[in-house]
Amino acid sequence: LWSQQIRGKGVLLATSDSNIAVDNITEGALRAGLNAIRVGRPEKITAELEDHTLEILVKREQSEAAAAAEGGGRQSFRGEEDGVEGSGDEEPLHGGEERREREDSRRQRRSEHDAKLAILRSADIVCTTTISAGSDIFSQLDVRAILIDEVAQATELSAIVPVALHRAGCLVLVGDHCQLPPTVSSE
Repeated sequence: LWSQQIRGKGVLLATSDSNIAVDNITEGALRAGLNAIRVGRPEKITAELEDHTLEILVKREQSEAAAAAEGGGRQSFRGEEDGVEGSGDEEPLHGGEERREREDSRRQRRSEHDAKLAILRSADIVCTTTISAGSDIFSQLDVRAILIDEVAQATELSAIVPVALHRAGCLVLVGDHCQLPPTVSSE
C-alpha cells in the first residue's frame, strides 16, 4: 500500500542489515505484484530471486539490445555491394587499435551503467542491504521513501547509511524486539 502511494514519484528503497531479510522483503513485494529489483552480490541472493536481480536484468536487456542490433546490422550488411565494407587496404593507425579498445570499454561500461539506472528507475521498490544502499548507483536515484526492516538487529552505523545518503521524505523503521532481540545497545 505504501509503495503504491509513491508509485511514479520515485523509488521506495527497502533495506535490512541481512541478505536473508532483504530477500524476504523482495519476495513479499513480488507477491504483492510490485516491480521489485533485488540489488546485491549474486552469491548472497537466494536462487528463487535470481530473475529479479539487477545483474540478471541488465544482462537480459543487453542481450536483447545486441540481438536487435545484430538484426539491424544484417540488414545494412545485405544492402552493401557483395557484403564488402572496405577494400582492406587501409593501414592501421599507430595506437589506434588500443585507443579503440579503450573507447569500446568505456562505451560498454557507460551502457551498462545506463541500463542499471534505467532498470532501477523503473522499479516500484529497490531492495538491498543497508550497507549496499551506499553504492554510487543509488546516488542517482530519486529515493522518496526508505524502509529499514529488522532495524533492531542492525548496527547504528549500517542503519544510518541509507538515511544519511538518500535523505528521503519518509523513513520507516521496522523491528520487533520480541521476535528478534536487539543487538545494538546505546547508553
